[in-house]
Amino acid sequence: TGELLGFESFIPPFASAPNNSEILVGVNYASGSAGLLLETGKFMRMHVMGARKVGVTGVNLIGCTPAAIAMYGDKDLLCVDSMNKLVVPFNERLKAIIDKLNVRFTDAKFVYLDSVTAGGIAGQAFPIKSTACCKVSLATGMCIPNVEPCKTRRAHAFWDAFHPSEAASRLIAPFYLRALKKIL
Repeated sequence: TGELLGFESFIPPFASAPNNSEILVGVNYASGSAGLLLETGKFMRMHVMGARKVGVTGVNLIGCTPAAIAMYGDKDLLCVDSMNKLVVPFNERLKAIIDKLNVRFTDAKFVYLDSVTAGGIAGQAFPIKSTACCKVSLATGMCIPNVEPCKTRRAHAFWDAFHPSEAASRLIAPFYLRALKKIL
């Protein structure tokens, strides 16, 4: 998405949130296992600091991640439906919160980024959907350092047990960009 928006530098995943005006450039709360916690709920500080256009990404179908399939899945199924059923009400509540924020802060615009639809679009394009491209640690779900990743990186929907591959991200980014253009 950053490339499509013309950014030359990117917010690294697992970056800590700055305590100054750098927050206006962007904070990557969608990575590093961040979520709707009390700490991230304080993002309204961005509004106080001047942010007026905010994209909020919904939760993807977590039951379709390699981690979920490895832990709770069935070898014949590509997703864990019981996990995915929790995503729908969560995203509906998130959309309702975004609607309330748009009413409360009339000088700002918040837009919901539908990761379920975006992930579905990307997922259809890959022959390898349920396994990670890199060798994954069972303890962390992350790539094991110094182990060579798969040879067919463009064929994998997931890089590690949780995160989309670069190839998947390249398919997802234009979808998000179209949604963001509503507020840009």
